[in-house]
Amino acid sequence: MKNGSYVCVKPCIALDSLCFLEKRTLDRIQWMNEKQIEEIKYINSLLPSDFGHDHIGMSNICLIVSACIENDLDALTIDDLIELFKNPKTIEKSVKEKIKKDDFRAYIYQVLPYLNDGYADDYIKKLEKLKSIDFENLYRERIMPLVNEEISEKEKEIARYDTKELFKNISVLKNIDNVGTPSIYISFFSAPTAFSLYGGSFLACFCPPNSIDYYSLMAHENMHGFASKELTELYIKHTESNDFLKARHKALIEDYHSGDEEELVLAAEYYLSYLAGIFSKDELIKRAEQRYGGCCSTSVVIFKLLVEEKEIPKNYNKWLTDLFKENKII
Repeated sequence: MKNGSYVCVKPCIALDSLCFLEKRTLDRIQWMNEKQIEEIKYINSLLPSDFGHDHIGMSNICLIVSACIENDLDALTIDDLIELFKNPKTIEKSVKEKIKKDDFRAYIYQVLPYLNDGYADDYIKKLEKLKSIDFENLYRERIMPLVNEEISEKEKEIARYDTKELFKNISVLKNIDNVGTPSIYISFFSAPTAFSLYGGSFLACFCPPNSIDYYSLMAHENMHGFASKELTELYIKHTESNDFLKARHKALIEDYHSGDEEELVLAAEYYLSYLAGIFSKDELIKRAEQRYGGCCSTSVVIFKLLVEEKEIPKNYNKWLTDLFKENKII
């Protein structure tokens, strides 16, 4: 498959510094490689004992920052972050202008008051402490070579894909004119998490070789944000219809810290990979059944229904809404 449009894969020290603030506790080292653990321990050894552990979830704070920054995020510095956090009211105004109430990311509204209530000041203090140990230069010297190597590998992988066709299919499913050309920011510290940023770009974690295919990742992250409030409510009602589904949805939300759009996006991800011939139907069903520890049985049902369609549903939100209303997702 030949790459039909250029996708930028970039580093971003500033966003990775925000990821570090969460991952420095090393509470999920099973998802990290030895080098990540080694670098976190090294940086921690340079920081004062009173550094503190409070933080907003890295996916939330990075989304907030990305909604406030007009320029490319790869040019963002820790000094820029410090200046940004000095004005939490301005942050709130900017985020609410960019992310509307009917956007799936409107959950971020619940986080904004934390910045006004002291978290912005705490971020400034932590970032100043990172500056005091010359975090950016440490990153450039010790970590950036590894990130650049990962970027080179991912660019080679993406070059094999017809991303133009992928983004066209996503546009059909989301019923929009076009997806645009997203940037992918590689984070050394965020493992095992990838998450959406404002404007269609997303952050991907530094991963072991062949641990994730980027076609699926691009499909997944660019599908987020399609679900209406009505559809989400119908999905939740569906998950509460019996004990089996209720237990799995609870695990997805509470154990895996995911959201109510995730299963619907997963099904679209599998479908897009199926259309591209990345995996067979049986391979995708097997992947789907294992995803999130087997919590996403509804995504399997939806994927099977998508494969039965003669053409790509032109409005995935409406297509799913109708299926839930007609009780066809069982």
